[in-house]
Amino acid sequence: MLKKLLKNKIGMTLMEIMVGSMLFGLVAMTVTAALAPMMLAFNRANDFAEYNLVMDTVANRLTSEIAQASSIDISNSAELKVVTSIGEIRYHVNNGQLWQIFKSGPVGTTSPGIEVFPDDFYKGKQISFTVTHEPPISPETTSQNYTVTIDISSTGPSGATATRTYAARKFMP
Repeated sequence: MLKKLLKNKIGMTLMEIMVGSMLFGLVAMTVTAALAPMMLAFNRANDFAEYNLVMDTVANRLTSEIAQASSIDISNSAELKVVTSIGEIRYHVNNGQLWQIFKSGPVGTTSPGIEVFPDDFYKGKQISFTVTHEPPISPETTSQNYTVTIDISSTGPSGATATRTYAARKFMP
């Protein structure tokens, strides 16, 4: 039986294997070249979805605090200070992340600054925010409309940035 298999001339030569491998390589390169732009577009869409999630979550936190505040202080451009019925909360950015300091009661105790969201929430992205009042606050101002602008940037290889503006309205007089 073994003698019969050795005498059988059916099989592939080394040259046929090399040509087949080369053709397979060309097809694989063509498919990879066609898929690369689609993967780039997918990764970019995924990055923007993460940017939007971070911006929307941070904006939701800040705008809800503005809505519930009895008074708001935006004189320091590096922080948002809101006073509610339970105390004073100051929001600021520390190393690209949102932090808060809470002070309860009129004399009250002040908590050390704490992160509002855990580190892995940001996924390597850095945020900054500004809060403005339209029109600018003056003794004649009766408007309760605030604008929260959130900038976000990535420390990753793309280094992309995004900015979005949110409107907030103070409900309490």
